[in-house]
Amino acid sequence: MDQEQYPNSLKKIKTETTEAISLCLDSVMSTCELELESSANWNAIRSRILKLFGDRGLQGRVNQILRKAHSEYPDSGNKATE
Repeated sequence: MDQEQYPNSLKKIKTETTEAISLCLDSVMSTCELELESSANWNAIRSRILKLFGDRGLQGRVNQILRKAHSEYPDSGNKATE
């Protein structure tokens, strides 16, 4: 589901959670890269971290929750902005 299909309150939640996940991913990647960049396994580790935080991991799960919330409460957030 595209972000444009969410009511305004869910758009805000999606934006904020995406930013938070991105910030955490950046921190994790920076820390791991400092410690493991010279490791022969770094590329595999990096790939796994990106999957854990990306569309097949945490971000994907957040999107599922938001889709479910939107389907259960399709008008949530619209009244305050209309």
